[in-house]
Amino acid sequence: MSDSQLDKIMVQGYKDPLMMFLISLLGGTLGIDRFLLDNVGLGVLKLITCGGFGIWVIIDWFLIQDMTRDYNSKLLSKAISFSNQ
Repeated sequence: MSDSQLDKIMVQGYKDPLMMFLISLLGGTLGIDRFLLDNVGLGVLKLITCGGFGIWVIIDWFLIQDMTRDYNSKLLSKAISFSNQ
């Protein structure tokens, strides 16, 4: 892998799962965690319903780290496929 390909992979906007968990704890009712993971529709819905009346917020506390890892893997696979072209 060349240096330019490696640079393209490294400059992606990866998110830290622990930091996203903390953001979900503090701003989950406002949908901030969903907005940061590019789930804008669900973020707006979470914002309007105040986190699904608190239930959705609690569920996201358990799911946010896996969602963050999935988000990071999608960014990585997109960067790898882009650098192979």
